[in-house]
Amino acid sequence: WRQLSYLSAVDWPDENTFEMVYVLMNWDLGYHLQIRTKIDREFPEMPSIIAVFPGAIYYERECHEFFGIAFPGNPTYEKQLILENWDDLPPLRKDFDPKAYSDKKFAAREYSETYIVSDPNNKQKMKREKRKVRAASLRGDKKWNRWNYS
Repeated sequence: WRQLSYLSAVDWPDENTFEMVYVLMNWDLGYHLQIRTKIDREFPEMPSIIAVFPGAIYYERECHEFFGIAFPGNPTYEKQLILENWDDLPPLRKDFDPKAYSDKKFAAREYSETYIVSDPNNKQKMKREKRKVRAASLRGDKKWNRWNYS
């Protein structure tokens, strides 16, 4: 088992736990092994495995950013990898409210429809037609640009 193929977490708020999921690959035998263990959700901490699997350094950083799990032994787990300047609850926790976060961070915006749907049953067809027209417009094919999307 020389390759760590995957490391992530699953949030189980009803059980007050996170489930850590590790997938290892054995290329000689052609098998993979899935290891799962649960940790406390209130003080989520899992020892780092980078001494055994150096590639885990990025998986652990990702788990820290998205779930708030600490990985003692990984010197870089607290550095932001994906979520720059994130200052809220980790976004993959089940108690994270994306609407409340969006309302707090971004100004409200009104969106207008760029096309009219005359028949609600035909809505999907209209969306497909709009995509075709937009793609043709991007290619510069003027004959398809009859609705003048820009």
